[in-house]
Amino acid sequence: MLRQLVFAVDVRDPVLQPELSHQLRERKLRQLLPTQPDCIVSANVGCIQRLQSGTGTPVRHWVEVVDKALARRSWTGGCGPR
Repeated sequence: MLRQLVFAVDVRDPVLQPELSHQLRERKLRQLLPTQPDCIVSANVGCIQRLQSGTGTPVRHWVEVVDKALARRSWTGGCGPR
């Protein structure tokens, strides 16, 4: 099903596939960065680390963003400092 939706499915470890991992990171960043996001949010720790290594835009886990919003009680967007 994922292949039908144009998702590349590869269950191999990206550490063992550095070229594939780099290509995937660059493809994701090419789609994300033109929108000039305050931050990039992901649920995958490996993805967060890989994306952060290719951009100066903060990359956060979604739980960090929710935690910050709850702590403020009035979230106006963005990710701010860690």
